[in-house]
Amino acid sequence: MNELLAIGIVLAYMAIGYFLVYPRAKKVSTLRWLDLLFSALALTTAAAIFWVSDPGFWLFGYEANWVVFTLVAYVIFETPAWYWYMKAHPEQGTLAQVYGLRPASNEKLAKNIDTVMNDTKWDAIRTSRAQKLLVILGALSLVAAPLAFWFEDFIKPGYGILAVLPIFLIWWLLRISVRLVADSPDEYLDEFQVRQRDRTYLHSFRILAGVVTALAMALMIVTISSDYQSDGNVDYYKFALTFGQVNAIIWSILGSTILIPNMVLAWNQSKRNVR
Repeated sequence: MNELLAIGIVLAYMAIGYFLVYPRAKKVSTLRWLDLLFSALALTTAAAIFWVSDPGFWLFGYEANWVVFTLVAYVIFETPAWYWYMKAHPEQGTLAQVYGLRPASNEKLAKNIDTVMNDTKWDAIRTSRAQKLLVILGALSLVAAPLAFWFEDFIKPGYGILAVLPIFLIWWLLRISVRLVADSPDEYLDEFQVRQRDRTYLHSFRILAGVVTALAMALMIVTISSDYQSDGNVDYYKFALTFGQVNAIIWSILGSTILIPNMVLAWNQSKRNVR
């Protein structure tokens, strides 16, 4: 019964979006934000109903909580619907354009980058102090999100997802703070910005290499200290991890990949007071 209710929530928001809201969108970026909004609304509605009771949901033979079930249901139902919608509305762009895999046009990309490069309304987050603060907040979010996932099964399922949201908010603020330099192609940057971006990715690679190395060493230590069973010449290890703890490991790497390049660039700019 709970499964049907969650699916009903998903289908209701999809119906509102596809039949009433999405056709009114005039920009590719608007479609992207609307899709995110309706996904969040479906998850919020499910939270309002299931947060307190926290029932179990049957999901392909496994028991899942309401967060996982709602997200999986949304993806399953929306994937074909989204595909056919975009096929039926070519004037609104392609799937690649909607998800940022390809710009709607080179002219539009150039205009967007130029707008951010010459923007002044966000100068408050481009000061040396603000950039350092964003970097510190980014570092804290990279610690908080994995910790929230690691312990969420013992506290309250769903906290991990909430802890991930600051990562994307800080990522967006950092991109605006550094004027998209870390993400822009060569042709939209001057020579100084290209060198700055390239140095950023060199330092980011070193930091990410350190993160991955630390995780690999931790795995090795856990493996060595764990019990195992031998079958002939093969040793079998058993690890007991919850779904949240698996997500903690994933977000340790994924969160670092998302944030570190812009964090490094923002920190370097803060020391030079580059605006």
